[in-house]
Amino acid sequence: MGDVTPLLATDKKKLLEGLDRFRAKLEAGEINSYFIVGVGDDDITVPMWGAYGQGITVLRGLGAIESLKHRFLASINWEGS
Repeated sequence: MGDVTPLLATDKKKLLEGLDRFRAKLEAGEINSYFIVGVGDDDITVPMWGAYGQGITVLRGLGAIESLKHRFLASINWEGS
């Protein structure tokens, strides 16, 4: 699935750099849709999605979200060490 932006950027500049890398992949044609969930104060969520080109379906989007969920769950150190 390619490189992943670090889970916790240390500051807003690094977080924005991750978005710049994402934009570059979109402009290069490496990806043709996105699903973003912004998380604000008090855990409010701001979802957004967009797509272009053929073959982009809601089902593919849901599959991508499910895959991402599993990647995040697998990256958590549940032992706490």
